[in-house]
Amino acid sequence: MRAWIRPSRGPPATALKLSTVQPTPTIAANSTDILIRVSHAALQFSGEFMLQYLPAVPLLPPRIPELEFSGTVVAAGSRAPPELSVGARVVAFQSIRTVLLWGEGALAEYVRVPATQAVRLPDEIDLATASGMIGCGSTALKMTRTAGVGAGDRVLINGASSSVGSVLVQICKMKGATVVGVASGKNEELVRGLGVDEFVDYTAHTFLPAYLKSQYGTKPFNAILDCAGVQALYSHSADYLRPAGTVVNVGTLDGSTGATFWNWFANTWCPTWLGGVPRRYVMFSTPPTQEAATIIASLMEEGKVRILVDSVWEMEDLVKAYAWIGKKRAKGKVVIKNAIEEDFEGALGLVGLAYVWGEGDDSASRLGAEDNRGKAEEELEYSLTNLMSSVPLYQKMSALTGTLLIAYGGLGGKLLVVVIEDERALTPKGSDGIAGGGLVSLLRTAQELREDAEAEEATAEEDGNSGCDNKGQLLADIDGDNERDDEHRDDG
Repeated sequence: MRAWIRPSRGPPATALKLSTVQPTPTIAANSTDILIRVSHAALQFSGEFMLQYLPAVPLLPPRIPELEFSGTVVAAGSRAPPELSVGARVVAFQSIRTVLLWGEGALAEYVRVPATQAVRLPDEIDLATASGMIGCGSTALKMTRTAGVGAGDRVLINGASSSVGSVLVQICKMKGATVVGVASGKNEELVRGLGVDEFVDYTAHTFLPAYLKSQYGTKPFNAILDCAGVQALYSHSADYLRPAGTVVNVGTLDGSTGATFWNWFANTWCPTWLGGVPRRYVMFSTPPTQEAATIIASLMEEGKVRILVDSVWEMEDLVKAYAWIGKKRAKGKVVIKNAIEEDFEGALGLVGLAYVWGEGDDSASRLGAEDNRGKAEEELEYSLTNLMSSVPLYQKMSALTGTLLIAYGGLGGKLLVVVIEDERALTPKGSDGIAGGGLVSLLRTAQELREDAEAEEATAEEDGNSGCDNKGQLLADIDGDNERDDEHRDDG
């Protein structure tokens, strides 16, 4: 499968590589895991930070970055919940531990996660918007809980146009708080549209804390929720924050790692008699959670919260997308679109069941179509061993059509049964097929066989003898034995 990997540490432009040979994850049969075909993945500023500073670990696979994504379930363990069965549209997240240790991040065509890290999406929520809702939703919920925001409170939200800030505005308003939003003047319409009671353009003031003191010193805030990481906002908070109030910060203070660590330490532990600020300070990063995903999805379905999407980038433009995030000008989530959805022109007409049998299995007899074998062998003269072992291909077919497709990889299958409802078929874009003629050839040949079978049946009915007990079923017996293939080619 395709995936962005990080072989080394450094800025995205030098640390990232688009690989086309990453192994597709597999699902253990007796597990709660699900395999998701990724539609969209959301980027985080912290993702760019980890690329820059976390070293590559010897002996471990290259890391695939990012945590949040949306897509369609294409395989599920037997113990996965029924709402996350094959075909379900989901939003999901990968754990930081899994990304760091095993490299299984969101910037890939397929991602495997435990069922506890996914939530089924309502039909009203599109996959692009859903891809970034867990991270910003988890952070916003935790910030409001930490600050104890409630009805009647006055709340200042710095960075109100950001992905987290925009959700904060909506949640605080739902809780009955009065909200003052701080952002650039060019984003005023957007922020006011989210429901703020007052708007502050930080670019219009030389020193924002001085303006806040003049405007809100006599009506101080109960909480300050900082999504941008402005140290001065906390340093002067005693001028406009109630003594029992809290500053909750999730931004990078003053833009550097060293400054962030030092300011966090001083803000959290320095006593007032040593110059510390007499206001409570909390800074944290928030791993995504299934609880937050469930809550935010419910609020979105009810129309109470909307997730802002700043921009959607193609998979190949990931480095440019990270550069845009680094500018800290995004209004909402920055999303990567996985092109896999466009790699197939459609298979809506393919319905039925595909089996692959190994040596010595007589399961074909239950189809009652033994007499079709010879004709199938004449038509399908190529080996499908590689096709049979291509489980991801079957999973793509399954997700696109709702059809159950089972493949036993690497067995060099003996029998393939395909039922086609009409002439449409799965067509890999830009490809002449897979494995010796490929799926396209297989389905076209199968379609011709079906038409021949129907014609034969019609003729038999006219003669008073149907001659076919299985209308619409096609039997293609594929012999993986090389000697038999050679004999067949010699006969041709």
